[in-house]
Amino acid sequence: MLKYIEVSHPEALDWLKTNNLYDDEFHKSFDYWLQHIFLCRRQFPQLKKFIKSDPRWLAAYLDDKIIAVYYFTVTDKEMFDGYLISHPDYSKYRAGLKLGKELLKYTQGMWSTNWSTCIEKYVKFNIKLGYEVVGDPFISKKYSTKIYLLRRVL
Repeated sequence: MLKYIEVSHPEALDWLKTNNLYDDEFHKSFDYWLQHIFLCRRQFPQLKKFIKSDPRWLAAYLDDKIIAVYYFTVTDKEMFDGYLISHPDYSKYRAGLKLGKELLKYTQGMWSTNWSTCIEKYVKFNIKLGYEVVGDPFISKKYSTKIYLLRRVL
């Protein structure tokens, strides 16, 4: 059975580095992924307040072993989340989807609006988590992709 525990920023980064699960640039490095928030701040001014906020992570554990992590931060009753990484060897547990749902329970009462971003490939997954696409996508020349602003409201 999966259990969910908040872990420190260094612990989450260490797990990501140790497992090195993905080859695509967005998921290979948290710092690289975080750059897209900085680049999107003009197109999506809602994100500016989160650039320097304290990083937090919720982790999914199976038998005392992390199998997925999810980044989030809360500022002024608003939350930004993203960078959900799940170990593919444990895909039968659907840890990523479950962790996404668990984050809602874990952060209940901390926020009224939840922002996120994703590339086109993950829009449908995020809609399953209750997000809606807000506005037009940001077309990133640096990343050669469309980046979508997502929102869910309590």
